[in-house]
Amino acid sequence: MPANKGFNREHLPLPSPGKSDLYQPFTPKKAARDSSRYPLRPDSRLHGASITRQIERVKKDFENNTPDLEKWKSELAAFGLILEIESKPGYDLAMKSLDTPSSGMRLLRSEGDIIKDGLVTHIAVVFIEHGKVDAFLKKINDYAEGELTKKGKQQNQDLVSGIEKIRLATLKALWSDSEELFPKAGQSVWWECWIRKSAIDATTEQDPLFLQFDTAIQTAQLERSKEVLSLPEQFVVLVKASPEQISTSVPFLNTLQELRRPKDHAAFFMREHPRDQLNWVENMNNRITWPSIHAPAVCLLDTGVNKAHPLLNGALSENNCDAYEKVKLGVHDQDGHGTEMAGLCLYGDIAPILPAGFPVDLQHRLESVKMIPTSGKTHYKYHYAVITQECLDRPETWDSNSKRPRVYCLTITSNKNLDRGRPSAWSAGLDAAILNNAQDENDSPRLVCVCGGNIDRDKVIGYPEINDTESCHDPAQAWNAITVGAYTEKDIPDHEEFPGWQPLAQPGKLSPASTTGINWSRNWPIKPDIVMEGGNYIIHPENPGQADTPDNLQLLTTHYRPQERMFATTGDTSAAVALASRYCAILRAANPQRWPETIRALLIHSAEWTPQMTNWGNPRVKPKSFNKGQALELLQRVGYGVPNLQRALKSATNSVVLIAEEVFQPYIKERDDDGQLKEKTKGYHRYRLPIPSEELQKHGDKNARMRVTLSYFIDPNPTNPEVKSKFRYQGTGLRFEVKGINETDEQFFSRLNKLEVLPQDALKGENDSDKWLIGADNRSRGSLHSDTWHGTAADLATKDCLAVHPVGGWWKLRPFLGKINNSIRFSLIISIEIDSEEADIYTPIETAVSIFV
Repeated sequence: MPANKGFNREHLPLPSPGKSDLYQPFTPKKAARDSSRYPLRPDSRLHGASITRQIERVKKDFENNTPDLEKWKSELAAFGLILEIESKPGYDLAMKSLDTPSSGMRLLRSEGDIIKDGLVTHIAVVFIEHGKVDAFLKKINDYAEGELTKKGKQQNQDLVSGIEKIRLATLKALWSDSEELFPKAGQSVWWECWIRKSAIDATTEQDPLFLQFDTAIQTAQLERSKEVLSLPEQFVVLVKASPEQISTSVPFLNTLQELRRPKDHAAFFMREHPRDQLNWVENMNNRITWPSIHAPAVCLLDTGVNKAHPLLNGALSENNCDAYEKVKLGVHDQDGHGTEMAGLCLYGDIAPILPAGFPVDLQHRLESVKMIPTSGKTHYKYHYAVITQECLDRPETWDSNSKRPRVYCLTITSNKNLDRGRPSAWSAGLDAAILNNAQDENDSPRLVCVCGGNIDRDKVIGYPEINDTESCHDPAQAWNAITVGAYTEKDIPDHEEFPGWQPLAQPGKLSPASTTGINWSRNWPIKPDIVMEGGNYIIHPENPGQADTPDNLQLLTTHYRPQERMFATTGDTSAAVALASRYCAILRAANPQRWPETIRALLIHSAEWTPQMTNWGNPRVKPKSFNKGQALELLQRVGYGVPNLQRALKSATNSVVLIAEEVFQPYIKERDDDGQLKEKTKGYHRYRLPIPSEELQKHGDKNARMRVTLSYFIDPNPTNPEVKSKFRYQGTGLRFEVKGINETDEQFFSRLNKLEVLPQDALKGENDSDKWLIGADNRSRGSLHSDTWHGTAADLATKDCLAVHPVGGWWKLRPFLGKINNSIRFSLIISIEIDSEEADIYTPIETAVSIFV
């Protein structure tokens, strides 16, 4: 980019929608419902009689095997049958009808099993109150014997016709991890127990279901963790028991939503290669301008930090150091990892700074919460979701008055991944802590970067194939966090020192230890979001089964024992997330009033794939042969690529960034034509983009790009009994759509909105979906959606309207939880760029924006 096109102009505001474009009434277009989802039974009486017999047999077996039946009926808050309901192969179950708490039925889990001939059998695990079984039988009878509905269908047709078999559930039916992980008979192990809540705001002290669970635990003399994670519809607790102790305790069993295996958690402790050269530190110290006490901070959740290091002590106050279990653990680093990360969070890689001689003007500080103890030790079997939430709370108690902007850097993940993108207790707890109950511009959600997790050192030799099978570690699947993987630009600089050795990863590609989100379900976010430098490994051709990490392929940082040596080297995804946290802090310092949602969006909006990742000739021009399947594979491996801090901070004359921050209410409750209160979409927003059409037309044949990034934090609810539905996890979701080439406003609105449909013979604009890099389907995952349109400047000149609309979520689908009228904040980033040294698109956009304002 020529010097006169440098990134030195301020980003511009995107004008808010006018009155006619604000909450425009909206009903999304939907595909016609497939009536073949449920089987047509030729004889409803015969089918109804079969289902009735099965239910009566199950109820009889339950009563015969429950000796304390009358006692439990009168004493327990939750007493009933747990059923496995199986569909006819190839057809669905009416899951919504099986989840009706008002009629005594709760859908606990659902799953699909592939059977012969490729047909899928769906299985629902349902809790039904003992006293409501007869009401369920009446629904079956109404289907079999009752009058037809106004539409000519049997009553409860979808519910009953989909059911093929009903049986009492075993304990394994509540197990949501892989079958081979289910504890062996007689083995007393720790279980992650998800206990149903009686109400969304219930506490452990007064919730009757939790009190029933806790009494059952005490009666059976079982051990449980002291930490309890509170989610919208569950409490999550760790319990040590055998399968038999759980399955034979009716009071315990009847409170469960599901069971999982607890994760074994540990920190990442990197190999150290210190360079004790005190004169470098003294020289660098003379060039440092330390940050203000009120400057933004990176709050490091790790093993603590030794603030005595001369490169750290001016940016870390003693009263900004804390710890989980502070009295027991202390606040200082006794391991090394936390201090290593602190150096990267503050400076990045120190190696190029030491000999450079330039001033080091720090605009952000450090904070430390010691979340884990020393090397090799963890909080044994405690609940890491609760610990993480408490550690995120701590800095806000130090700084309750000034409200210092901060970025949290979480370098701790589980050692293994049992979830493959599915929300866990830890990731859901992290999502909730990030949202922090924010619903308007005055609230304070949190900005959190979390590392994706590392492949074991003895496995990296399998690079790159092993990386596609090693999934990002819990809680890196959290929707609201910035998940950071690792790539590398490091190569062997001195081949005389390493004769015959070769770098394991080609510079510019994925770092050898970085985990990925390849082959995650489409319901879950694309992770990692970005990648940062994580160092490289080397191998010798005569010993290809072993990889090593020499110092010059790692990042140089601060050592935790400065009295012994000043520097250590480190790498992998811990180093990468520290670097990303530093970028976020720099962005917060430059944009102190911007929301965390906006900082996240700016960072990811600036990210690009390296030429080595794409193999494109021109890294900024998408070749026609590059398809959306290839884009998705890259996204799941390296996210949106490597952030460019210069682009995140500033616009250029020929590359302009527009920013909007909005508070949006997705749903309302209104009466329909029959006078019934119904949940519905409130509306959608339409943005008129200040496209500099005249200037773009002057350079019409030049390559141009429009990138859009939509960022918001979801309200998590990991109940997700329908595992195929992401809408059971997010409170609400948002999507963006952009006007097509030569598409009129009316045609654009008609394409999106059922309430603005044009006649069939109306002309349509050109379909330019092939010009989007990622595509609407792939970019719709998670809570950050980013995509780039590639085309000519002339075509870009016609794309002057964008819409943001809501999609489903549990706020709407589960209205009894009382959040139908909630609002969500979102940040919208739009960049317009043209490959022309002469083009000035900044000035006309700036002029248009000032007129709007």
